[in-house]
Amino acid sequence: MKITILDKDSGSEDEIIVKCSNLSPDIIRLLNSFKGGKDKLAVFKEAQIVVIEPKEIFYFESVDNNVFAYTKENVYE
Repeated sequence: MKITILDKDSGSEDEIIVKCSNLSPDIIRLLNSFKGGKDKLAVFKEAQIVVIEPKEIFYFESVDNNVFAYTKENVYE
């Protein structure tokens, strides 16, 4: 999985583009979560489930079939 983050022009709307061969239920749930802005994400930190708001996440990274969510202070799986 490749993740690209680009700066946007001032005044333009934020945009998420998803390119995939199969739009899985997990991807659809994640996109709906971002679109709604009210949902929270359940993530793992040191074998514990933590609930965070999507707006806290700076970016995602995919490494060896694991996806990591990076916030200002933590990294979640």
